Amino acid sequence: MGKTMRNLAIGTYCALMLSACADVDDHWETRDFAIAGGEAAPDASGVVAILRTAGNSVGSCSGVLLAPTLVLTARNCVSAITSDFIICASAQFGAPYPATELRVSAAARLSNNESDYTSVSEVIVPTDSAVCGSAVALLVLESPLDATPFPPRLAQPVSSGETFTVYGYGPTDEMGAGSGTRRSLGGLEVSCVGDECEEAAEIASNEFVVEAPTCGADGGGPAVDEDGLVIGTSYRGSGGCTEGATVFSDVASWADFLTDGAQRAAGAGGYDAPEWAGGATTAEPDMGANGPDVG
Repeated sequence: MGKTMRNLAIGTYCALMLSACADVDDHWETRDFAIAGGEAAPDASGVVAILRTAGNSVGSCSGVLLAPTLVLTARNCVSAITSDFIICASAQFGAPYPATELRVSAAARLSNNESDYTSVSEVIVPTDSAVCGSAVALLVLESPLDATPFPPRLAQPVSSGETFTVYGYGPTDEMGAGSGTRRSLGGLEVSCVGDECEEAAEIASNEFVVEAPTCGADGGGPAVDEDGLVIGTSYRGSGGCTEGATVFSDVASWADFLTDGAQRAAGAGGYDAPEWAGGATTAEPDMGANGPDVG
């Protein structure tokens, strides 16, 4: 753990940011890496791909549907990091990208079919811009996805030793093969949480570390516990993409932020908020102490 965590501290990391994509023929190709050893997960429709188009470039990330029009992802999928390395004392997020640059798909394999994609109407991020400890973001969609949401686990923080499955759309090797297909990797174990980690100065109290690589377009993908509840979202890692560690944000620490976001999305979409967010809503709520900044 010591060497891996030291790499995270000095910034030798695969940042899990939106990775540049090559020209698309039959499927999306990325120049970054993967859930090593994962398998196709066509039935996990609530795990989604997030595409950003800006100028002539296309970037991709992963996310998870929490409600019909609400997606949770990593903040570095929707905001640039203003420093070259992730040093917790100084690394900051910039303003979120315009919602008009983002699209979301629940397709098991990405394609050029426009009908597979849904536009984003709003990007919601915490008001705190520090990279460590505030690396979550919500996307409000213009219309519901034909997919089954994953509820978040808000009442119970992550603990060391618990097992989970991670999902994402990254490729299967460092050459980019297999990019754009939804995959999963199960049987992963939480190595440490917050101050338990050896290099705790570079791990926020609401983050946890897993000794497994998830890189490139897998960034923003969910960690799902054995009960099918989302416990985290991946956002940075160390080492290569067949070894190393990944840092996740613990969603339980964002209970108010996620609940308020779900109420906001339900109010805009004209549907009842999910049970985990308190059910029916009659008005868009105050987002509370955690935010939001909206793009």
